[in-house]
Amino acid sequence: MTNKEKLLVIKEINVYKQDQCLADVLYHALDMINGNVHNYWDFLFFKHGDNGIDVDKELTRIPTADFHTCCVLLTLILRENHFAQDSLGERVKEGSVEKILRRMIELLESEC
Repeated sequence: MTNKEKLLVIKEINVYKQDQCLADVLYHALDMINGNVHNYWDFLFFKHGDNGIDVDKELTRIPTADFHTCCVLLTLILRENHFAQDSLGERVKEGSVEKILRRMIELLESEC
């Protein structure tokens, strides 16, 4: 998939208005752009022991994240939602999901 095609997929996402479950929309978008990072754990900086992740600290990386790191952070949010129901809703309310998507758009537009 080209960067222009990835850009179109990401621009289609409206985190505030979805006919489907937002988690499903985000998973599908990541699949389409080949952005699902199954080994996301390997790319995290703020880990606590074997299974603790400081998601809030990881999200501070958004402003300087490259495209792959944005995919990692979005995957992290989706995995967090899997284990803590409605954490995705909280991440949307506080703006992290939109910030990641905007950063992805910014990076892709700079390459097109």
